[in-house]
Amino acid sequence: MKKEVLFLFFILFISMLAFASAQAPPEPPEIIPGVTPENIQDVMPGSAEEGKDLAQDYLKKEWDKILRDQKIIGPIIRDYEKIDHIVDPIFKYTIGLEPSLSWLFALTFILWISFLIFLYRALEGGSSFSGTTSFIIALLIMIVFGGALKIIPKASLLIIELISKLNIWWVQLLVAIAVIVVLIIIDTFSKAFKDQIEEWKEKRAKEQEKEHREQLKTTATRSQESLGKFYKKVAGS
Repeated sequence: MKKEVLFLFFILFISMLAFASAQAPPEPPEIIPGVTPENIQDVMPGSAEEGKDLAQDYLKKEWDKILRDQKIIGPIIRDYEKIDHIVDPIFKYTIGLEPSLSWLFALTFILWISFLIFLYRALEGGSSFSGTTSFIIALLIMIVFGGALKIIPKASLLIIELISKLNIWWVQLLVAIAVIVVLIIIDTFSKAFKDQIEEWKEKRAKEQEKEHREQLKTTATRSQESLGKFYKKVAGS
């Protein structure tokens, strides 16, 4: 339980760093390459939505430049790019998104892992499946909901859009914390449910074993009585 809670907070911490950096990039240069007073009207976005997309693209590029210049993270990014053609499709067809430094991917990944754990515990505790079989079934279900139907990414996007509509930063923080708390509650509930089911199974097994012993004892007693009557009958004849 503690390890899983720490894992969720670790993912949240990394995501918050990425989000904070994306929201507050370094100061843009005073002179934007390719933009002059003569063509500024041509490069200006035609709508607020287009301007938002351009701003997001710019922030992603600047954030990428910052990370690549880091001594530790830079080599990791370059090494990852060597295998991204293998890893990206795996994430895309399992959780529904390719890896990226974004709130959407972070929240989708957290939700996907949380529900995978919940399903695994529910199946392992509430069915006759083995641990391995329960995990495979839970994984297949999450692949369908994440990669195929994209329900998890859509839910994550909806949560992020609802939070982004809140203009007060501390309200956004409270909602984000509430989401984390809900995930922790789900994790705690799933573990408690699994433990309760296992306790019930163990208790039921002991009761069945006791009943079986009593049946054997009763059968043995009856057999002895029948055998005794048989000996008496033989002796009397």
